[in-house]
Amino acid sequence: MQKKMKRLKIFLTALILMTFSLSVFSQTQFELTKESSEKYLKLNEELKRVYDQIISEYGNDSIFIEKLENSQQIWIKLRDAELEMLFPEPDKRQYGSMYSICQTGHLSNLTKERIDYLEKWLKPTSNKEGCTGSKKYREIIKADGSTEIIDTNPKKK
Repeated sequence: MQKKMKRLKIFLTALILMTFSLSVFSQTQFELTKESSEKYLKLNEELKRVYDQIISEYGNDSIFIEKLENSQQIWIKLRDAELEMLFPEPDKRQYGSMYSICQTGHLSNLTKERIDYLEKWLKPTSNKEGCTGSKKYREIIKADGSTEIIDTNPKKK
C-alpha cells in the first residue's frame, strides 16, 4: 500500500510540475497574434526605411527612381495576390482562429524577402560580379588585398 501511495505522490508531483512548466512557457493565442502583428509592423517599418534610403541615395537618377517606384507598386500587388492565393476563400473565418497569425506570418516572410532584395542597392557588389545594372556601389579588390568602394552611379552629384 505504501508503494502505491509513494508512486501516486510521484505521479501527482510530476503532473503538477509538467502543468506548471507548460503554463509558464506557453503563450495565449492573443499573445501569439500580437507578437506576429508586431513583427510584421517592424518589418514594414524596416522596408520603408530601406526604400527611403534607396530613394535618398539614388535621388538624382530619375529613371531609376521611376522604375523602383513601379517595382514597389507591383511587388505590393504580388504580395497581396500571394496572400489571397494562400487563403483564397472570401470568408477568412473558415481558416480558423490561427488565420491572423498565419496571415501576418506570411506577410512577414514576403516583406523580409523584399527587404533583403532591395538592400542589394545599398551594399557594394564584388568586382567579380558582371551584371550589377543600376547598383551604384562597386567593391574593388586591389592586388595588395585591400578593398576600395567606389560609387558607379554617373548621375549622382
